[in-house]
Amino acid sequence: MVCGLEVTLLVREGVVVASLHPSLML
Repeated sequence: MVCGLEVTLLVREGVVVASLHPSLML
């Protein structure tokens, strides 16, 4: 199972990547 901390880190990393590479959100 994935703990809440891992989920938070994944979401945070996703937000950073999305902010750095907006084209990936298309």
